[in-house]
Amino acid sequence: MKNAIISFVLLVSIAANGQTLLLKPGNAAQYWYEGGIYRKKEVVGYSEFDGKSYIRLKTIYAGSPSYTYSYERIVGDSIHYIRLANGNDSLSFNFNWKVGKILRKDTIGNRTHLQFIDSIKKTQTFTFDDTIYSLKNVTIDIHTGDTSNVIPLYEYYSKLFGKLTSGLWTIMQGVRINGINYGGNFLGYQDEVIFTKDSLYVLSLIDSASCWIKNISNVNLILDSITTHNPYGYRVIFSNHLFNKYFYLYGRYPNHLLDTLKIIITPSDSVKLLIYDVDLCPICREDITNKYFNDTLTFIFRLMNEYPYQNNFYSKIQISGFGRSSDID
Repeated sequence: MKNAIISFVLLVSIAANGQTLLLKPGNAAQYWYEGGIYRKKEVVGYSEFDGKSYIRLKTIYAGSPSYTYSYERIVGDSIHYIRLANGNDSLSFNFNWKVGKILRKDTIGNRTHLQFIDSIKKTQTFTFDDTIYSLKNVTIDIHTGDTSNVIPLYEYYSKLFGKLTSGLWTIMQGVRINGINYGGNFLGYQDEVIFTKDSLYVLSLIDSASCWIKNISNVNLILDSITTHNPYGYRVIFSNHLFNKYFYLYGRYPNHLLDTLKIIITPSDSVKLLIYDVDLCPICREDITNKYFNDTLTFIFRLMNEYPYQNNFYSKIQISGFGRSSDID
């Protein structure tokens, strides 16, 4: 599973009037990792096309300003459609289908590929009472009648969360609904890290700036390094009920790319960040008239679980205020 490709469709059960019960703007999102990129799909609103109501979904790519939109709609409580680029609806699944229903039948040469509903089971995908539809894929030899399995042998649909598997070695990872994570090993994204302040401000030379960094995922969060965007120097303290770590930040800490801070923030825990004694020119000795500074600090994180992620993800925070001139050569 190390090279898993994640692919899923956001779907929930809805009332007869078509209003989504679980997925509403701002209350739910899905996260996955594909090809070295973290992605997030969230409900951002509703749209009307040709008199039809659609759930509007936004897919965001970590570390990139790029994003795409998709539109889905549900008829009654069972038929799920995805709007295509040409404006037509594509039927994704009908939860009224019964065991034995053939969903796909393609014949190429002397072989017929079948996909059919093999079983329907009441279960708990995450914490909800759910219904799982198991779709089996087989190939039949037209001349002999012999049946052979294909990869993937099974695909699964959840009545609450839509398609759980698709393609080769794919797995459902997780969702967050109303601030609660479901689905086991939760994949990370920038909003898995919460800074208790939007920005930091140093009021005077004798003051400091501080905030808490919270881990809202359900796996251990590791802070690897911090990078500055301007040539200032900062005295930094990280602390919580378990430890205190002091260091000097200039450009990057740790300075070597292979080094790491290795500050672990456990699920639902946090660490306090304190910055003081801002040096406006760490590599020079001169009296700087304007003591005001403005900078951006980039925090590089990763989530600790069994998946060996190729890319870390980051969060940024602005810091500004007043510092001092350097007193060393």
